[in-house]
Amino acid sequence: MSSLAKQISVPIFSGQNYDYWAIKMKTYFQSQKLWEIVEEGVTLPEESSTSSSAEKGKLENKKAKDSEALYYIQTAVADHIFPRISIATSAKEAWSILQKEYQGSAKVRIIKLQTLRRDFENMKMKDSETIDEYYTKVRELVNQLKAYGEDIPEKRIVEKLLISVTEKYDPIVTTIEETKDITTLTVTELVGSLEAYEKRRSRREENSLENAFQSKLNMRSQNFNKKEENFKSTLGDKKKQNVRPCRICKRINHLEKDCYFRGKPQCRNCKRFGHVEKDCRLKGNHQANCIEENNSSDQLFYTCNSVAETGEATWYIDSAASNHMTYNKGAFQTLDESFKTNVKLGDNHIVKVEGKGSVAINTRKGTRIINDVMYIPNLRTNLFSVGQMMEKGYTLHFGGDSCTIYDNKDKTLKIAEVRMKEHRCFPIHLHYMGRTAMKAQEDQSWLWHRRLDHFNFQGLKILHQKKIMTDLPQIQAVKGACEACLQGKQHKKPFPSGTSWRAKAVLELIHTDVCGPMRTPSHEQNRYFILFIDDYSRMTWVYFMREKSEVFKVFKKFKNLVEKQSVMIPKEIPPQQQQEEGTDQAEMERRSQQAPGSPRRPPPLEEIEEETPPRRTKLLSDIYETCNFIMLEPENFETAVKHKVWVQAMEEEIKMIEKNNTWELTDRPKDKEVIGVKWIYKTKLNADGSIQKHKARLVAKGYSQLPGIDYTETFAPVARLDTIRALIAIAANKK
Repeated sequence: MSSLAKQISVPIFSGQNYDYWAIKMKTYFQSQKLWEIVEEGVTLPEESSTSSSAEKGKLENKKAKDSEALYYIQTAVADHIFPRISIATSAKEAWSILQKEYQGSAKVRIIKLQTLRRDFENMKMKDSETIDEYYTKVRELVNQLKAYGEDIPEKRIVEKLLISVTEKYDPIVTTIEETKDITTLTVTELVGSLEAYEKRRSRREENSLENAFQSKLNMRSQNFNKKEENFKSTLGDKKKQNVRPCRICKRINHLEKDCYFRGKPQCRNCKRFGHVEKDCRLKGNHQANCIEENNSSDQLFYTCNSVAETGEATWYIDSAASNHMTYNKGAFQTLDESFKTNVKLGDNHIVKVEGKGSVAINTRKGTRIINDVMYIPNLRTNLFSVGQMMEKGYTLHFGGDSCTIYDNKDKTLKIAEVRMKEHRCFPIHLHYMGRTAMKAQEDQSWLWHRRLDHFNFQGLKILHQKKIMTDLPQIQAVKGACEACLQGKQHKKPFPSGTSWRAKAVLELIHTDVCGPMRTPSHEQNRYFILFIDDYSRMTWVYFMREKSEVFKVFKKFKNLVEKQSVMIPKEIPPQQQQEEGTDQAEMERRSQQAPGSPRRPPPLEEIEEETPPRRTKLLSDIYETCNFIMLEPENFETAVKHKVWVQAMEEEIKMIEKNNTWELTDRPKDKEVIGVKWIYKTKLNADGSIQKHKARLVAKGYSQLPGIDYTETFAPVARLDTIRALIAIAANKK
């Protein structure tokens, strides 16, 4: 064992990250010149007495190296993994056992490789990650793919980084794509450019935050301009003193050891000290329903100092503007005036944003909506943000003396081409659509009532007074009722369990109920039934339904039925007519009563005329209901022999008996009677009711059978195969 091997300790494999451990062990074996033994193993030659001493020495040397490599593998695994390779007699065998178990077979490796490919394609950079952290994750995944046999070319890694970074890197990505050759760009150069841009952006954000903080302090005083000039002059005098800024807060007039923020955490969101990102109050502050002003100021620089073209419909394409901005309130189709923030102009002036919304414009390709446009009344011109358009997927190409804008879906579709005017500006004229709606500012009391799960207004006032919740505004008294509260808090009246009175006549009170759906449908595919019970007579009617929606239809059918059966008198009939109908009904009942056994007298019409008209009315329709037909089967041989189909059936039965040799001719015992036979005829039908075949069977007569033993059985000289199989199965089971 070399001295190097004594100094280097082998990595221990505990069952996780086998790919990394295998790479480390491979490098270790290569340093000890043992990898060839582990990979190929030791091939033992055939035993021969002619082997020279030199060949035997080489073989012994290989065996020694194999044992040494096996020792390293056994030493490099944890105790709970060692039993799996304890039976291995060579380094190659032990290595193969670990490789198959933790790296899998060829199929498993293919599945893992597909998973890694999918992870590589779906990987995207998070907003909280830096370029260095994200590139480390990408490189780790690339190394795993390489361990499974797929080498990712550097060009593909470069393309992956360019398309998967967050939106804040779009400016530098666009610059790289247009100024450099992607096919020859290396990963190192790309990562270096992205990291440099990241540092510059971070430094600008810190300076912007400091400027916004200083501007807010100055705006609180009445003499804003004067104090700002004094502040700048004082700042300029102190800069001349050659004082190095503090490394922690980037301010001057104190050293790093005396910094107030020393030892305090710094938020990665707002860059302030004293809290971390998850507790930042400014996180997600740019929402449409925010109330307070945003303390961080957006940067805005004009592309030209003097504007040659002015007008409410004229917009300027600005590469330094952070958002689309306009001073024309009438251009908005929708506007959320609850959105408040500040914007810092290039001349250090702070202007207020009074809302955010969308602007609809007419183009040759149809109507297009420009979203996230800030409304700034004190702005002098309308500005198009290049960065915001690129975030939406649009492509802008500056070349020659024009700027060309391409569609966000079809990259070859040209939307507009803007010519450069004097002062190197790019003005574009838009045609606004009619303003259709304006989003009204909602009452804050109702807004917080819904936000807090429809909490009552008195409770909201208490929360504000006792300052239990931060950022909760003053809750005012409101009028009206919340529709959601009325619907959610109303109670359903209990269903009556019975009535306080009972019926005194038939059909005066009907009890009904619907039951279903049943798990198993009926033959007619019905899953519901409705029950009608008369309170007076307890008469019950049951109707079956396929759907619950048929209840009203069934009720009308039931109503018509019972009214006709009971000869009910409708309420619409006049009282005189009701009395007449009641008298006629009583007369009919009296005339129809006859004593039992009285002679039947013909009606008067039959005594006068010989031919009388039919006593039933003629059907209105010529369609008659079909009746079930009956198939007559012969009861005896004499009837069956008259039909050809039954003669053929009997001949087939005789042939089957003779073929199977189911009878044996013998003498009749003197003390026994001969049992006769008879024919049984059966017509077999298909599922649709058509005739399948005519079957005739010759069976023994049943007058010699005993009740309780074989009286109900039918004996025939032949048996079905199903019966034979069943008998054999029973015999085999009882054996």
